[in-house]
Amino acid sequence: DPVWEIKPLRSVTLVGANFILVFDRHQAVLEDLQEAFVPAAVEGTDDDNFLTEVDVYRVFNDPQSQADLLWEPLPSCSCPTGSSVTCVICQYATQTGCLIARGDPDNTILSYHPGTWNATTEQFDPSALVQSRQPDLIRLWYYAGHQAEGLDCNLITMDPYWAVVVAHFAAALLRKPPCECNKLDFEHWQEDLAFAAGVGEASIFNLSPAELANPFGTRRGMIEAWRAVNSPNVQLLNSSVSV
Repeated sequence: DPVWEIKPLRSVTLVGANFILVFDRHQAVLEDLQEAFVPAAVEGTDDDNFLTEVDVYRVFNDPQSQADLLWEPLPSCSCPTGSSVTCVICQYATQTGCLIARGDPDNTILSYHPGTWNATTEQFDPSALVQSRQPDLIRLWYYAGHQAEGLDCNLITMDPYWAVVVAHFAAALLRKPPCECNKLDFEHWQEDLAFAAGVGEASIFNLSPAELANPFGTRRGMIEAWRAVNSPNVQLLNSSVSV
């Protein structure tokens, strides 16, 4: 349960076969004392008030799932000369592959290569394309984007500001309310700001030409998202790729 995670840690050290974690004493107060109906101060010198053991887990990026190369079946459903797999109608021929970030991972271009994951070396072994042509599609798995400073797990937790922007943008995209609980809030972000009803006259445009032509759309949640990414207060975010 993330509520009971001990963080941040003061230090993490590997000494031989021992994994040493150092954190503040107040972070290990027993749950019963923290959740007491009548809260009371905890005696910090009494070891009985603190945990004697904790669960340690590791969160890491598994690099073996980076790319799937996909080939559509040919109209005749027969493989061209040189292919090492048979074609199945209404099904992609697939092959695993790895990704390479060209140069600086910021604003980079990704390239791919067919390969097979080697569990012993924990690396990809090179392999030839299973089809005698370049793949028609490639599915990719990678981390990319802005990492908010100040968050303990910024590869998992989204920047709160951008989480709100994305939520409003998503509400503008929905075709119907997700529940009956709060239709007014949903309708607020669904409202199309390109039109403002006038008295006795046709609807008129209510946005600047730049906002009207923005690629997100003209509903309120879409306009808010477009204004957010173009705000002068938003500097160039540090976006990198991790595969």
